[in-house]
Amino acid sequence: MRACWGPRRSSWSTHHPYRLAFAKEAYGAEAINFDSVEDAAQESIARTGFRGVDASIDAIGSEAKGSAVETALTTLKLEGSSGAALRQAMAATRRGGIVSVPGVYAGFIHAFLFRDAFEKGLTFKGGQTHVQHFMPELLNAIREGRLQPHQIITHAMPPEDAVRGYKIFEEKQEQCRKAIFNAPLRPTFAGRICRARVRRLLASGRRHLADFHQGA
Repeated sequence: MRACWGPRRSSWSTHHPYRLAFAKEAYGAEAINFDSVEDAAQESIARTGFRGVDASIDAIGSEAKGSAVETALTTLKLEGSSGAALRQAMAATRRGGIVSVPGVYAGFIHAFLFRDAFEKGLTFKGGQTHVQHFMPELLNAIREGRLQPHQIITHAMPPEDAVRGYKIFEEKQEQCRKAIFNAPLRPTFAGRICRARVRRLLASGRRHLADFHQGA
């Protein structure tokens, strides 16, 4: 991550110690356990000399651990999403900074403080990731060894274990970070066609990446 895009510092905030330990070991990230500090956003601000971070990423979305009020409203179906992570991201980001939201939200968000975002001049970017746009660059980074996506995988399972895989991921069992499901490969005619399509896709990606850099 740092080798590809070069942030000087990065920090992760969660309440799962094993994930914080991985982020620190694998990426050199600063760990903030929000169950161990009074306010994770203020902790981030303090670590930047009270300037605030340049950019925040809300990668959890509506499933964030919210307040008792938010939990009650969600249970009663009076709101669709917890805004806890989004509020923390907005609070931690400096004036003129960027808040990126790949985390999924649905419906009304409790206590969305747009006035604070307006006053700080924050830029918001969100929605589904534009996979096709970034694919050539990411594949090239993987080929060059600058990006190792396999590091986050802790469980590889056959498709028949999918229910168990989703369960241990959802409930954070066995220190699960990511579970993948491997279907058995068979030398079928369809498989040869699929591999040929993958090779064409990679070749097209390389051409796209070259055109992109020439245009830049």
